[in-house]
Amino acid sequence: LYEPLRLGRRPGGGRRFAERPPAEPMKAARRAPAAFAVGARVRHRKFGRGAVTGVDGDKLEIDFGAAGVRKVVDSFVDPA
Repeated sequence: LYEPLRLGRRPGGGRRFAERPPAEPMKAARRAPAAFAVGARVRHRKFGRGAVTGVDGDKLEIDFGAAGVRKVVDSFVDPA
């Protein structure tokens, strides 16, 4: 399952260090893209409820009222 760490030497000598096999890249969990339109009501964990005022690809401009107008990536909000 896992290979044991091998001890090696730094190029040019010096202290020993542990050589690790290269890590596999992590795969981000992705949700299906939610198509938010201008005027859609959304909810954010920190800023609360708001209304979409602009859309640029996956970036949304949202008016959260007391929290102000913020630019947020669509994966950070849910439909309200």
